[in-house]
Amino acid sequence: MTTAYEPGLDQILRDFHAQDKHSLGALSISIYTLGYCIGPLIVAPVSEIYGRIWLLRVAYLVFPLTLVGCGASRSIGAFIALRAIMGFAGIVFLLLGVAIVPDIMPREKRGISLGAMLTGAGLVRLRFLHSHIIFLSFSPSNGISP
Repeated sequence: MTTAYEPGLDQILRDFHAQDKHSLGALSISIYTLGYCIGPLIVAPVSEIYGRIWLLRVAYLVFPLTLVGCGASRSIGAFIALRAIMGFAGIVFLLLGVAIVPDIMPREKRGISLGAMLTGAGLVRLRFLHSHIIFLSFSPSNGISP
């Protein structure tokens, strides 16, 4: 998501009638990464104090809404602001995925599960785990304590 739209960046900046195309183009790409960098400083402590489920629910809503907002934005300022929020919401999945695995996996299987999740190997096996996390995050009586 960080640089996925870079091939069309010149056209995007022309559509927004941007004056300083080079600086605004670099900012629109790097602001997503800035949201990724600032997110852990806020999300990690908040998830430990108040729980992970509500943060996942919010991120499941905010991330696609900001993606749609970026596509529908009428100004470069709105586009850049929504990209920052999208980066902030996107880091929630990476941070909390690693935190939820120890919550739902037995101690003996945590290393294998975390290793497979972090390296990307065994994604077919983790399909059950992913659907289990989504089910738990949207069920009213989830078994995960904060």
